[in-house]
Amino acid sequence: MDFSRKMLLTAAIVLGWNICVFAADMQLSEAVGKTVYTRANIWYEIKTGSLPVVIYSTNYHKGTMIPRGSKVKITRYDSRGIYFTDEKMKLDFYIEIVAKHTRESAPELFKLYFSANDPMAFGGEFGRFDGKEKENIKSGTVSEGMRKNAVLAAYGYPPSHMTPSLEANMWTYWENRFRKIVVTFSGDRVASIVR
Repeated sequence: MDFSRKMLLTAAIVLGWNICVFAADMQLSEAVGKTVYTRANIWYEIKTGSLPVVIYSTNYHKGTMIPRGSKVKITRYDSRGIYFTDEKMKLDFYIEIVAKHTRESAPELFKLYFSANDPMAFGGEFGRFDGKEKENIKSGTVSEGMRKNAVLAAYGYPPSHMTPSLEANMWTYWENRFRKIVVTFSGDRVASIVR
């Protein structure tokens, strides 16, 4: 291994980067027909007679949760969203890009929410979260003191029309169309949550 690769690997270990995830991740076009894993918890509601189940990119937090680390198969995609099947539940889903709330394209949304590797696997990123963060990720909740990367794992990404940068100290989520959840950070830690 040459010197520059050794330095990069050393930096990755020191900074806690998950080399396996970054090295093995794929593009959306390569993922069609393949099994991948969810990077964050995702919520959905089943409406009578509506298949596939539509999940809006607005990332509403109501209904049932697809847990982080779930195995899913990407079946297809188009400019308006991503189709996938949850392998455990045997349900078909469609993440629909809501243009007025989401600035990401389907390939960009794929990178945020799906991974070639299981983020919950032993020795991976999940092991670097503290005990409370792990509980929150598993239950799909957010509490004071959580780090930003734990909030993303537990709650997913805030819609980019209200939170254009994850560097911001305030992230705005929606529980439903009418109720906001505002997460405020002090540095990298959650300072308050207002519903």
